[in-house]
Amino acid sequence: VTAVRDGALPTGALPPSAPGRTARVLATAARVRAIVELATEDDGAAVTGHEARARAAALRELDAVSRRALAAAVNGMLEPRARP
Repeated sequence: VTAVRDGALPTGALPPSAPGRTARVLATAARVRAIVELATEDDGAAVTGHEARARAAALRELDAVSRRALAAAVNGMLEPRARP
């Protein structure tokens, strides 16, 4: 629950030179992964097996999207920036 509330990104996890957008994307993706982790602890309010499987599939997809966002943010931070 703390990871969800605080954004799941430890203070000092990024270098000071990290762009603000990168930090926001990383924090949001980490928060979503923490929410998914909490949500997968049980079957929620699913009444039938079909509902439980659909919920699990949706959570897996959400976790996959958040992992891709983490990777994109890190890769974006490593790319050279255009200078004005």
